[in-house]
Amino acid sequence: MRPGPGAWEGFAEASIGDWIEILGTAQPGVPLPRAEIVATRTLALLRGRLLDLLARDQPALLGRALRSTAGKHRLETIILP
Repeated sequence: MRPGPGAWEGFAEASIGDWIEILGTAQPGVPLPRAEIVATRTLALLRGRLLDLLARDQPALLGRALRSTAGKHRLETIILP
C-alpha cells in the first residue's frame, strides 16, 4: 500500500454504487430504503462467497450457499439465472 489515493481513487465506491443500483432496482415494489439495505446485504454476501471460492476452490459449495440464501434476498433471478 502506498500513501495517497492513487490512480484507482473512487473506483471501489463507484463500483459498489453501481451494483447497489442494479440490485436495488431488481426488487420491484420494494420501497427504495429497504431495497438498498437488501442490495447492500446481497452484495456483501456475494463478495464474501467469492472470497470463499478463491480461498477454498469449492465451486459446488459456493453454488449451494448462494442457492440457500437467494430466495431470502428476493434476487434469485440475478444470482441464479
